[in-house]
Amino acid sequence: MIFVRPYLNLLEGGIFQNILPILFTFLSFSQAYRGLPIARTLQQKWQALQKNPLTAAKKQLAEDASFFVAVPISIFIHEAGHALAVLAFGGRVLEFGYFFFWGYVLPAGDFSPLQYWIIASAGTWGNLLFALAIWLWWRRNPSNFVRYLMLRTIRFQIFYALIYYPLFTALLQIGDWRTIYDFAQTPVLSGLTAVLHIGIVGVHILADRRGVYEMPAFQDVAQTAVLEDLAQQVAANPTDLTLQARYIDVLRSGGALNLAKQQVQSVLKSHPNWAEGYLLRALLAAHNRRRIPSTAVKDARQALHLGLAQPVQRSMAHQILGDYALKTERYGEAVQHFDAAIAELERERDEHGRLPTHRLIGLAHAHYLRAGAYRRQRNYTAAQSDMQTAIRLAQQANRANLVETYQNELAQTIQPYL
Repeated sequence: MIFVRPYLNLLEGGIFQNILPILFTFLSFSQAYRGLPIARTLQQKWQALQKNPLTAAKKQLAEDASFFVAVPISIFIHEAGHALAVLAFGGRVLEFGYFFFWGYVLPAGDFSPLQYWIIASAGTWGNLLFALAIWLWWRRNPSNFVRYLMLRTIRFQIFYALIYYPLFTALLQIGDWRTIYDFAQTPVLSGLTAVLHIGIVGVHILADRRGVYEMPAFQDVAQTAVLEDLAQQVAANPTDLTLQARYIDVLRSGGALNLAKQQVQSVLKSHPNWAEGYLLRALLAAHNRRRIPSTAVKDARQALHLGLAQPVQRSMAHQILGDYALKTERYGEAVQHFDAAIAELERERDEHGRLPTHRLIGLAHAHYLRAGAYRRQRNYTAAQSDMQTAIRLAQQANRANLVETYQNELAQTIQPYL
């Protein structure tokens, strides 16, 4: 009955007279519904998923599972921790509410302040022990997918238990942390908890920034082997900047951005005049950002100032600077940078005037960016010319998705104004 009563309350009122529990329950069940196909995929394809390499699709599945599958498990463990503590002190559990993404335990008994503190903290310790158990179980697993799932689950459990839930309690004044940090009742325990809490969160944030919870993704085993070989070469030759650049770029292309940032930071400390390092750091800072950060702009300028060896590198730096100028409404400056970016890529043509496929795609993107700058200047004729060039280059590269994107952009944002 202790498990049924919370659901009856949902129908009868009781604890659910407050709008927040109703909202949380609705959101929890909708999230649980979203998690069903993810759990089904894990069950049906577990053996195949364990095979290397860790692809981008597998990474996304692991990311989703660390929330939609692991959180409901951890919520049950969290509430079970409360219930076991209540029983251990001779109390009774009147209600055990479990709603997948939130829950509660309603205890009955005469508890001391110390016992109340232990009962309140038992849920959080349940989350942390769940994370520890996953680490002990899977840390030596040969499957990159399993280890990545482990890392992302641990990351989210620490975030949920020690960052999200305390903030939730502080903002809404409900939850375990009101008791855990009741300095009037348990001053010593609350004080020691604060020190430990700050320490663990600090280590967690540092580990996250250093890429401890990351792994790069690759489409085949050969690419994974390339990274492993590069890692060994870099370890044996840490001053070889060419190797360092290749290693960092492979990490970046594999989506392990924090690992790449940590590596480039480390190398720049010992090689402060490494132009390519500043470019790599700029690319990492600008990755998937709608607005180019000022740090990326500074690094791109420094890279050009120190002298980048390859035309494609100089083109990348100018594209970062051009995109920043475009977003900050300095359209003339943006056009100048995109001019330079295009000119640098044109240097890559062979004696027959040909470019490899990946360079065609890069050149198409540069023309697309310049078309955007011309459009902002209301120079629609020049914008149309650049967009048509981008379409032609994308066609040469056999990238139908890019062709469609550029054609739609031309039809919707340029041609109506000609």
